[in-house]
Amino acid sequence: MFRTKVNEDIRLIREEGAIRCLRNLDHCYHVFHKLCYKHFSYDDKGNIALNFGSEKEEANTVLVWSMISSFAHKSALCRVNGKFDSNNYKNILRQYVLPLSLSEPYKRFGLVHDWYPVHRSKSVNEFLAEHKGNIFVVDWPKSFGDIMPLEQLWLEMSIKFTEDNVTASSLGDLEREITSMWSKVCTPEFIKQLFKQIPINLQKVVTNRGSQYVD
Repeated sequence: MFRTKVNEDIRLIREEGAIRCLRNLDHCYHVFHKLCYKHFSYDDKGNIALNFGSEKEEANTVLVWSMISSFAHKSALCRVNGKFDSNNYKNILRQYVLPLSLSEPYKRFGLVHDWYPVHRSKSVNEFLAEHKGNIFVVDWPKSFGDIMPLEQLWLEMSIKFTEDNVTASSLGDLEREITSMWSKVCTPEFIKQLFKQIPINLQKVVTNRGSQYVD
């Protein structure tokens, strides 16, 4: 896995971003989501692993999207079929994120994007502008992959696949195992712990005790 070493420029970007995030963290419910282009795949022995890159770079891979929310510690997971473009992404937002925001009409949900290009396309920005009364995009800095709580969730799933000797022999098997492991790992209590860890990790960045390598 290639990760960028934190130089002085990146350190300053991360420090300033962490300060902004800490200032705004408690003002709303937050929905963290991520396209798992760090996809799951299986090898010729059926071993399941978490890999990095495009879903088109390897055979035997499944591309998935997921989210966790600080509101009632809810979560969602879905397989991405076909190309992950703006239309595909807007459909996901309509199905999973918008209903969650509408369930609390007096609260605005902060949607945390990473810097995947589709997330910030013109079409997606227009869609979010139509629903700005319920959702706003959190100012999430670049080089903050290690702070994303979903990264820890994916890592935990990957560890469990290995510990439990879970295997797959087809894409259908792989999708079922991903869904099953998500249900086991992504409990409300685990989500709660992930959100508790965010300000701690942000404070580490501010005090220069964060990761020395970032996505």
